[in-house]
Amino acid sequence: MKPSLLAGGLFLALLIAIVVVIDLVRIPSMFEVDGNSQITYVPDTAQVDVEVTEQADVSNDAAQKVAVTMASVIDALKADGVADADISSLGVSSSPTAQDGNSATNPPAYTAQQSIRVVVHNLPRLGILAAAASSAGADNWSVSYTLADNTKAETEARQAALQDAIKAADTYAAQGGFRRGRVLKLLESDVQFPYADYANRDFVVNSPQRQVVVTAARAANAIARQPQSTAGFVIPKPEPETATATVNVLFELK
Repeated sequence: MKPSLLAGGLFLALLIAIVVVIDLVRIPSMFEVDGNSQITYVPDTAQVDVEVTEQADVSNDAAQKVAVTMASVIDALKADGVADADISSLGVSSSPTAQDGNSATNPPAYTAQQSIRVVVHNLPRLGILAAAASSAGADNWSVSYTLADNTKAETEARQAALQDAIKAADTYAAQGGFRRGRVLKLLESDVQFPYADYANRDFVVNSPQRQVVVTAARAANAIARQPQSTAGFVIPKPEPETATATVNVLFELK
């Protein structure tokens, strides 16, 4: 083979190799869109935070009194079907009671508090359990609603967010005269479930507010107003909530 032909062949092979390498390392044209979703769900589980408060002239006495009362509350809840696994401690404290300067009217020197959280799966029994806790000595309780398992809602929110991004990308492609290519990068924000800071509402008010706080005095008054108090307190039912998801997607532009 003539040297000129050999050199020409080598040059052509080198040129082809360079073109292939350039094609492999080239940065594709791309465009970026956000996808957003909102899905609706209804909470299926209640969390009841129950608090007991006791006072005494000695800190240890106040702590012992609050422990005895809380034990009675827990026994009452268990008697109404609450499982041990659904009761957890939130905290215990004992501290000096605020004094007003008038020794004749000052309350006992120490105030002790203990609180627990009760998970209620059977929502129709929620009012009965709250009434049982109050009757056993609970000073305050509050109710909030949640999902026992949010996996399904998270999946639906993510799927809807991605579909929203694809729809937006196709809209841009149709208007811009190009085609949507493969996904090059996807960045997800966490799926957000709402935490509503509802105003405190009395449990005998049937309103869309979903947090309920009651004191022992209010409980006694409410029981007196209810002819059939053994049926439990009237607690607002959970309302539909909205979970949101956002995803940022980088598409190849063709």
